[in-house]
Amino acid sequence: DLINACNLNCVTCWNYAPGLATPKPASWKAQRMEASVFARVLAEVAATGAQRIILSGGGEPFVHPRIHDFIAAVKAQGLTLTVISNGTLCDFERLADLQVDQMLINMSSASASTYVAYHPNQAEASFHQLTQGLACVRGRIAINLVQVINTLNAHELVDMLDLASQLGTRVSYKLGDTPPGTQSLALEPSQRHQ
Repeated sequence: DLINACNLNCVTCWNYAPGLATPKPASWKAQRMEASVFARVLAEVAATGAQRIILSGGGEPFVHPRIHDFIAAVKAQGLTLTVISNGTLCDFERLADLQVDQMLINMSSASASTYVAYHPNQAEASFHQLTQGLACVRGRIAINLVQVINTLNAHELVDMLDLASQLGTRVSYKLGDTPPGTQSLALEPSQRHQ
């Protein structure tokens, strides 16, 4: 986990959902890994004979000002790299050039309108920019669209699969958590049955 700051406010996020009963303190949100700590941990991990590393965060790893340096360092160690991200701050061409192996992208939607409902601080243009970025690295970075399912997007399950097919990605479905304050977004019994 590189950083706790995030540029999105996904409606069921344990850290940034707008309706959280107990929001995270500003001191927690400001935490990020220093470059010297990253270098030490990476060296220790590589020394164990590990083959794969995942870069993620309590927030969005691409908020970290050194993210591209960190990616280059991982690849210089010969490790397979997965990055978990919301994708909105990614320069996908640069990531392909840096030889990122895999990305897990939190979409939680298959349409621009649902994307905005799930990510209320974003505009529909963000969805289109994200899908265009993903399309440009087809076959160069293995992409898995992570679809966190709740009452806002349950109607798009098939559309989510179609979107993954169009973009040449995989898709994973995850029943969404509803942290305290977001329980109204839990699936209705009829949605669960469907």
